[in-house]
Amino acid sequence: GRLAQTLIVLIVGTALFISVLSVRASVDATLRDFMRYHRYDVSVALDMPYRILRLKQAVQQVPGVLAVEGWSIGQATRQRPDGSESEGIRVVAVPPDTELMAPEVTTGQWLPQTGGVVVNSDLLEDEPDIHVGQDLVLEMDGRETSWRVVGIVPTESRGPAIYMAHEDYGLVTGSPGQATHVQIVSERDGAAAQRALETRLYEHLDAQGFQVASTETAQSINANNELLFTVVVAFLILLAVLLAAVGGLGLTTTMGINILERVREIGVLRAVGASNTAVGRIVVAEGLVIGLLSWVAGALISLPLSTFLTEQVGLALIDVPLTYHYSLVSALAWFFVLLGVATLASLGPARSAVRMTIREVLAYE
Repeated sequence: GRLAQTLIVLIVGTALFISVLSVRASVDATLRDFMRYHRYDVSVALDMPYRILRLKQAVQQVPGVLAVEGWSIGQATRQRPDGSESEGIRVVAVPPDTELMAPEVTTGQWLPQTGGVVVNSDLLEDEPDIHVGQDLVLEMDGRETSWRVVGIVPTESRGPAIYMAHEDYGLVTGSPGQATHVQIVSERDGAAAQRALETRLYEHLDAQGFQVASTETAQSINANNELLFTVVVAFLILLAVLLAAVGGLGLTTTMGINILERVREIGVLRAVGASNTAVGRIVVAEGLVIGLLSWVAGALISLPLSTFLTEQVGLALIDVPLTYHYSLVSALAWFFVLLGVATLASLGPARSAVRMTIREVLAYE
C-alpha cells in the first residue's frame, strides 16, 4: 500500500512536470509563430497616411536603419450573405513580396499581387463559414468590395485580421502609394539597439513634420506576448516541483519503513555472507527501480496530459490552442533527476541497513 501511494505521487509528479515543461516549449513555439508577423525591429504608427517614398527617405536618414517597408492598417466589416454585418475586422495591408512578415500558411497560399486576401484563424472563429476560394464582401471607408479568400494563417494574438496587398488597400481607401505604418530593420540586434533606434526615429520623424501616433519594438511585442503565459506556466511548474518533492519524501519514508520491516531478512543475508556493500546495493537498487517505474508510467501519461494542458492554456489565454511541442529534453532530464532523487532517498535507509550487526538483526522482534 505504501509503495502504491509513493508510486502514484511520483507518477503524477513526473507526468505533470514533463507536461508543464511541454507547455513551456509550446509557448515558446507559439511566440515564435507570433513573431513571424513581426520580422522588423521597430514599428512606427502614424496619425494619417503619408507618401511611402517620402517616409522611406526620411527614415533612411536615421543612423542604424537597414531596411524600410510601408504598411497600412485599417478596419473593415464583412457583409454576410444573409444581409447582416460583422464586428470590425483589422485589415493589414503589406507588399505581397514583403520580407518583414512570413506567417505559416495553413491552407491555400500567401497574398497574390492583387485581388486576393488571406484571413487568420481568429476570424474563422467568428465567421466559421469562411473558407479558401470563397468571395468576401468587405466594407472599407464606406465602399463595398468583393475579395477572393486565397489562404488561411494562424493567429497573431491580436484578434481577427484580414491581410491584403498594399496596392489593393490603397485603391479601395483612396490612398494609393501611401502608408500609415513604417516597419524598420535595424543594423544591430538586441533590445537596447531597438530601443535606441526607436527613440531616434520618433525624434527625427517628429522634427520632419510627421505626426507619429506611437512606436514599438519587436522585443516589446514579444515581451508582452510572453507576459500572457508567464504567471500560469510558473504556477504549473511550481506545482509540479512540489509534487516531485513530496514524492521524494514519500520514497524516503517508504524505503525506511521497508528496512525496519525486513530487519530479519537483512540479518539472514548478512549471516550467509552478504557484505555491507551488497546489502546497500540491494536497497539502492530497489529505490532506483521505483524511480524508473514512476518515470516510465509518468512519461506515458504526460503524452495525452501535455496535449490537453497545451490546448487548455491556449484557449484560456488567447482563445486558440498553442502550437503543440512535446519537450523530449525535459522528459530525459527528469529521468536523471528522478534517478538522483531515488538514489538520495535510498542512501539513508541503505546506511541504516549496513550498520546493523548480525546479532542485532537476528534477535530483532
